[in-house]
Amino acid sequence: MNRISTLLAICYGVLIVSGCGDREPKQTPGEVIKEVHSEPSSATTNEITPQAPNQKPTSGRNILPEKALAEELLHQIHSRGVITDQQADSLGKSFFVNSIELNNLTSITDRQAELLSKVSRIEVNGLTSITEKQAEFFGSLSTLELNGLTALSDSQAESLGNVRNILALNGLTTLTDSQAENLSKINSLSLNGLTSITAKQAISLSKVFSLEIDAFRKKTKEIAEQVNTQGTITDEQAERLSIIHLIDDSEWLPLNGLTSITDEQAETLSKAQNIQLNGLTSITEKQADLFSSCFCIELNSLTSLSDSQAESLSNVGILIIEGLTSISNAQAESFSKTPAVFLSGLTSITDLQAKSLSRVEQFEISETLQPLIDKYKKK
Repeated sequence: MNRISTLLAICYGVLIVSGCGDREPKQTPGEVIKEVHSEPSSATTNEITPQAPNQKPTSGRNILPEKALAEELLHQIHSRGVITDQQADSLGKSFFVNSIELNNLTSITDRQAELLSKVSRIEVNGLTSITEKQAEFFGSLSTLELNGLTALSDSQAESLGNVRNILALNGLTTLTDSQAENLSKINSLSLNGLTSITAKQAISLSKVFSLEIDAFRKKTKEIAEQVNTQGTITDEQAERLSIIHLIDDSEWLPLNGLTSITDEQAETLSKAQNIQLNGLTSITEKQADLFSSCFCIELNSLTSLSDSQAESLSNVGILIIEGLTSISNAQAESFSKTPAVFLSGLTSITDLQAKSLSRVEQFEISETLQPLIDKYKKK
């Protein structure tokens, strides 16, 4: 698979360079800072330090006592497991507190949420529920972890969708379509507890720049392994396997143990941009047409194709059918329109076929037949 991986890397690399080069690196949900910042060496009590989001001016402040107070407040909250309005107010206003880890809190008031929301990053993974008002306040943050939540209302999801950079909601096991759409505005979203996603939700979540859905990916992998072991697939399994590829179209779907599929299943699986179906020994005209929407497809157990099937499959980006031992002139002409074709199983070709195949940008054939292709490439 090295050669295919290289081709895919080149193709996707072009897309990245042309469309994504201006993006700044994003933090992952696991990189939330949990520290009280040290005193800036260049600052004095009469200066204002450069302002970051939600950062407070130092002018007129007694810096050292304020830093000591912030450290003491955090120690008290961690020790007692509760927070007062006064503590929340002091932390929210402190120049030294930009990120707060309060995972031992099991409840906060709306007022405390409002006061704490003046910082940039908060972890409150001990909370199992929040109010509508708290969701609104938390929506102003840059980074938020609420991994203790097991459910959200649609309006809460709409508010949390305003988090500017990173949101972690790993306690959720399901989403509504509305919630998925509202959360899709976030740069980095962690939903590692999700066990099911609908096609509509997958399309929404595909807009997230950095998405973590570990539980769903694991379950999808297990289904693929089951299909490959049994050699058959159900409509439900096909639908489940296709959803992950709506989220990440660079994912491979390896189903080489599958020996037969229906046209309906082929339609569902064709949502995957890169698919391996090396166990199929035949496909229908309809299936060839459906798979033409893929970027890369492997069908190495096919030993024959109709001209119309070849015409359909020529619309993919990378076509690999190394089980073919011969092709027609019409098929060679169809394949000439495909950017990359692998037909190393061919045992003979005519001059007319070689002329057609020489127009393929990336073409692989047996060493024995390669000189005939090279002859026409030089012309």
